[in-house]
Amino acid sequence: MMYYLFIALSFAVGLLCGWAMRNAVVHEKKILSQLKRPGRILAILYSEKHAKHVAFDLTVGTILGLCFAQISSQVWMYSDLPLALKLVAIKVVGIIVLLLVYLAVYDLLTMEIPAAVSYLVLAILICANAVLLVVAGTGSITLWQGNEIWPLSSFAAGITGAFLVGVIVVATKERGMGAGDIFLAAILGLALGLSKSFVAFYVTILSATAVGLVVAFRKGTLKNVPIPFVPFIVFGILITFLFWNLILPFLQYSAGLSFLR
Repeated sequence: MMYYLFIALSFAVGLLCGWAMRNAVVHEKKILSQLKRPGRILAILYSEKHAKHVAFDLTVGTILGLCFAQISSQVWMYSDLPLALKLVAIKVVGIIVLLLVYLAVYDLLTMEIPAAVSYLVLAILICANAVLLVVAGTGSITLWQGNEIWPLSSFAAGITGAFLVGVIVVATKERGMGAGDIFLAAILGLALGLSKSFVAFYVTILSATAVGLVVAFRKGTLKNVPIPFVPFIVFGILITFLFWNLILPFLQYSAGLSFLR
């Protein structure tokens, strides 16, 4: 009974956070000016629910709620961690997912990446992996069945991703990618590690290409079609991380990618 109540609570928290996400982006400056008045912030977050925004807010809330429920259920049922550490893991992963979804919504609405939030996510991931590195050493921590975190692999993936994107940024003089993409590459690597990053990259590219072609077809042109890229990066991260225990066996045995772990 406690398990089902916890999962329902996790979904409800995600739904409420996602429901307020658009207002958090639109009224960012107003919220920052009211940091000493939490009641006023809540009023801003959950106000102005016009009919045209309800579908968007409900979609984001449902996605975030399902993510929170998946994280809570998997860690609660399958993690080998003590109960207290399970709750800590759920909170940390939940906060990272919340911030990633915020980045996606922000880019979707403004075509910009909030630097402060990117730095915060990066700092949390570095600290979390540093703690895991102390605990696990060169080994891994099983977050849930079939989903292991290798801190050394995460650091290697973060550094490699940031370096490669940095080279592209310098070589193209920020025509194709900007400095913000370097941080996103580091975030992807630190969050997933080498194997998951490899898969998340392809999920990101395939989903972005598919949506881009649909948008281009509707506009009747392949030129000058602005597509926010962060939502697809976040989509790749979430799909790969949350369902790795289902993706990995398929890739290892059906696609022949036995080097993945």
